[in-house]
Amino acid sequence: QLGEAFDDEEYLSGVIGACQELVRYAIRRATALDQRSVRLCRDYVAEVKSQLLSFDFRNGPLRRKFDGVKYAERRCEDLLYELSLAGLELGPADAEGQDSALDPDEWAQLQAAYAAYDETRENVIKGCRDVQKAAKQAVYATQRGDAPKAERLIASANAGATKVWEAFVRDNPGLRWGSFSSSLEELAEAEMFLAWRGAGASAAPLPPREQLAGGRLRAREYMGALSDFTGEVGR
Repeated sequence: QLGEAFDDEEYLSGVIGACQELVRYAIRRATALDQRSVRLCRDYVAEVKSQLLSFDFRNGPLRRKFDGVKYAERRCEDLLYELSLAGLELGPADAEGQDSALDPDEWAQLQAAYAAYDETRENVIKGCRDVQKAAKQAVYATQRGDAPKAERLIASANAGATKVWEAFVRDNPGLRWGSFSSSLEELAEAEMFLAWRGAGASAAPLPPREQLAGGRLRAREYMGALSDFTGEVGR
């Protein structure tokens, strides 16, 4: 029902955040001895946790947020236990099973989409590994004064970055930050260093940002590459 307003990760983050809000609501209802509302909150959080267990979260923001869902369920369980000490019991009608608040088909689609996204992310990481390796070797070759080899390695890194961009990153902007961004920084650093060494004593200006890393370098990446370049100059 949210259409294309959010991507899958943003939607999952919102659902997880809603669980945290339900805990706050459950605490307020517990102070009013409203055991039924607390149980409804617990059941919803437990459903969300059950669905999230089917996702293969990598280390990152979503994984950390998922850990919070487990604590939210535990907090609701503690509230129910504390209320039970007051001698409160659910009536028979309230104890009957409630319809699921989550759409199983929607969550199956989310799981499949997230798995596909994760596979794409792995392909980006693998492709960028080769780009970074070639760019770093180009820096070493430049340090040794082997400009022809450095040029070949930079050309290889540029070709690899283009391949990763066209196959994966262009249609998945969220995959830019991380391995792809770091590989562009490494590539731009190698290009700057080679240009600087090639200029010799002429003190020619460095290539502008639009001429580095196939023209895909953003301002933050350019600043990172420029900082690393100054480190190579100091060597």
